[in-house]
Amino acid sequence: MRAFDRRVIAEPALTRLASMHPRATGEHPPFRVFACPPSRGSVALSGELDMTSSDLLPEALDRAGAEPVDGALVFDLTGLRFSDHRSVLALVDHAQRRGHPAVLRGPPRTARQLVRLMGVDVRVEP
Repeated sequence: MRAFDRRVIAEPALTRLASMHPRATGEHPPFRVFACPPSRGSVALSGELDMTSSDLLPEALDRAGAEPVDGALVFDLTGLRFSDHRSVLALVDHAQRRGHPAVLRGPPRTARQLVRLMGVDVRVEP
């Protein structure tokens, strides 16, 4: 789906749809979740993850249907500009609820620092 008629689709539904499209434009939602090649990870995220996205992120991750790569849920975060602590914990929780360890691949500096400060059980890759 390439275009949305804002007169027909309510804003909450439009935001949910846009969060699942890698090339959606506009400021809402502030992040995107989309499929990526297994060589890059289970699912890719871009944009910014902060408290404004905390309600939408778990739902978007569920809808993405990420599959494990080598036994882990690998989140390709190379397109992410920022992540707060809630979002880091949401990614780890998403993987753990599915019985897999989480791997954060290419996270922004803030996310790497948060993992270290919080002592979160997650593998971080460059």
